[in-house]
Amino acid sequence: MVHFASNQFIMPKNSQTITQHYVPQFLLRHFSENNKRVWVFDKREQRVFCSNVKNVGAENRFYDFQLNGEDLGMEDALARYESLSSSIIQKIISSESIADISNSDRQILSGFVAIQFLRTRRSRDSYLELASELEKRTQEIIKGNYGIIDKFDVTEEDAKISQIQSLLDFDNLVPLISSKSWLLQKSPPSNPFWLSDHPVVMQNHNDYGPYGNISLAVKYIELYLPLSSGLVLAMLCPSDFNDLKGIEMLPNHLKTPVMKKIELALKTGTPVLCDASNIKNQNHLQVRFSGRYIFSSTNDFSLATKMISDNPKFATGVKIEFL
Repeated sequence: MVHFASNQFIMPKNSQTITQHYVPQFLLRHFSENNKRVWVFDKREQRVFCSNVKNVGAENRFYDFQLNGEDLGMEDALARYESLSSSIIQKIISSESIADISNSDRQILSGFVAIQFLRTRRSRDSYLELASELEKRTQEIIKGNYGIIDKFDVTEEDAKISQIQSLLDFDNLVPLISSKSWLLQKSPPSNPFWLSDHPVVMQNHNDYGPYGNISLAVKYIELYLPLSSGLVLAMLCPSDFNDLKGIEMLPNHLKTPVMKKIELALKTGTPVLCDASNIKNQNHLQVRFSGRYIFSSTNDFSLATKMISDNPKFATGVKIEFL
């Protein structure tokens, strides 16, 4: 695996790079009409517009910060890692296969998934939400005995530093991702996959009660990263239902049609063709986990509109919840 040390990720700020993307432009282009412009749905304002990919999934100076009086940034290092990953993803899209992905490619792509999960605005906001919720609960617990405590005063800059610290440790997540069962899912052009401002999403069909079931290290967690409007990379927790060895051990008459499709995909590296319900589930996850924006090659966001109408919480994305 290509390894980036901390001193390679944090460098003197590049004053020329003002607009810094937390969703790479190369990935956004795979969801565009003409490799430049993409349809955007703003969940908060409930509006649809078309934009150049250079203007979305980004904020000014998003990875620039100060440390001990020195202006530093991560943009250049992140761009280098994107360059390594984009050629691998393009190869997958062109061939519609992961059969020829080397172990080195798999490690690099696992690092890309980890970084993409950690680097977004939604991820940064989670630090602020956690601090706010901890402050609220602490106030509730001790108010009766000690009065009102001081506010935590966690700022945007504090959240940025916390996010950057997490990004420096991204390689700790790589084994969790690379060890999963990888397969491709494919959609027809008439029913495309969506991308969001927080593209790496998770799903778990097992309920662990108060312990929660959504985390990278939780058993049976599923990770998904849309690669284009026609392909999603699924990273599934090995089990009897999605691990090749587990499926092969079953008698053929016990294999469901879905298990047979997964078996073929895992053996050959070719995609599983999704039906309408699978595509709806993937796009549902993008809406659920996104902070604000959904990206698509078409201007039909009726599913997102209905989701928010049915549950207004989806307008701001999944937030940290305490029992």
